[in-house]
Parts: sequence; C-alpha cells; structure tokens
Amino acid sequence: MVVEKFCCFRLESTAKFFGWLGVIGTVLLTIISIVGIVNAHELSAALQKQGLKISEGDIQLFLYIYIVLVLISGAASICLILGTVQKRHNLVLVWLIANAVGIVFSIIFMFLFSSYSSLIGLALNIYLWIAMFSLYKRIKSERQTGFSRPAEFMPKQMA
Repeated sequence: MVVEKFCCFRLESTAKFFGWLGVIGTVLLTIISIVGIVNAHELSAALQKQGLKISEGDIQLFLYIYIVLVLISGAASICLILGTVQKRHNLVLVWLIANAVGIVFSIIFMFLFSSYSSLIGLALNIYLWIAMFSLYKRIKSERQTGFSRPAEFMPKQMA
C-alpha cells in the first residue's frame, strides 16, 4: 500500500514534523526520567502509601531501561529527518524498523491488558508508518532511477 500524502500534507513535510516531534519528545522524556531516577526514593514511598510495593532500585532500573528506549526512538527520529532532507532511504528505514517494533509492542500490550482505549492512536500510528514507508519507497526509487517521480508513475518507455 502506497500513499501520496499523510492526510493533506506532503510526505516530506510529515516526516520532518514527526521527526522533530520525536526529537523534542525524546529530550523531554529523558529529562523527566532523570528527575524520576533522582527522586526514586520519594516515588517508592508514595507508591507504598498506595499499597504498591515497588522498591527504589526497581523504579531506577525501569527508568534506566526507559531512557535507553527513548534515546533509540530519538535516534530513529533524527534518522527520519536526515533521511528526508538528504534523500537517503536507508536512514528512513531505521525509523520504519524502530516504529514497526513499537507498533507490535503496542498491539501486544493492548491485548495483554485489555486496554482498547488507545486503538485510535494505534490506527494513526499505523497510518503514519504506511505514509513513511511510501516516502521510503519514493526516495529509494528516486535514487535508483535518478528521476524525481517513482518508477510506477513514469511512462512505460522510461521505466
């Protein structure tokens, strides 16, 4: 499945927007997680008051793992931006792989915890993935043919 636009926006504009949104989100989530690591003792005490026995070490371990995953996502967002600007399909592929893994985990967690409230967000995320896959195919086709239009849109004698 190939799309020409994401809603009414050009695929390149969409890639840059969501790439920068991912970078900004990475910075903010990393800062919040570091604050959580620093205040893990207070978080553990607050959770214990609510009946959840989660140790300070467990909170810190979770947040360290979360920071690694957020940084990987941020690196993928940077690859999406650079791949779009520099017309390098392999960089867009990094984002596609990282987000495909994220979509699979979202589906698994949705079924495990019977939390279907995120179904609309999941559908939008899949649509965004399809749009970025379309961009990937377009950039790859442009690099291989030297033309700015994908091969399937060229006249038969040129393709």
